[in-house]
Amino acid sequence: IVRRSAAVVESTDMILRNLPLIGKARRLIGLHRFCSVFHIYIKCGQKISTGAEAAGEATNSAVLHTASQELANTARGGTPIGERMVLESAFPHELSSSIANAEKTGTLDEDLKRWSGYYEDSVSQELKNLSSWVPKILTFLVMIYVAWRIIQFFQVTYFQQLNDAMDMFDEVF
Repeated sequence: IVRRSAAVVESTDMILRNLPLIGKARRLIGLHRFCSVFHIYIKCGQKISTGAEAAGEATNSAVLHTASQELANTARGGTPIGERMVLESAFPHELSSSIANAEKTGTLDEDLKRWSGYYEDSVSQELKNLSSWVPKILTFLVMIYVAWRIIQFFQVTYFQQLNDAMDMFDEVF
């Protein structure tokens, strides 16, 4: 439910983007989808506005979708999107600057392909990092649960024995 909400609600998306471990992976996946879809549209000769809209929808990120809509509106107005992209905080500065330069030199499709590959590699690395942390976190949580259960068991047993001893002491005196 939260993941689906993050595709349309910016505040939910921002919360997910800032979570430890999964936030970075989520941002990278969104940027990979953006670059991949945008590259396909540009390579097929579609309008930049159409490509930006489709790329934003593919991200499953409300923040990137909104920023992509702004890029599409900029392109419809006849202004190069690179200048607008640099102003958008949703996109990393390196990506924005590269797209702005590629747009000026006419190599937008090649640049988007390169960035798509970069983000694909980054996603892969981040998922490897995430997969190494998940077992550690689950083990830690299981250890906490077992320790809690042991303490709870001994508390009940120990305190019951103390109560019984106190009751016997009261009866004697």
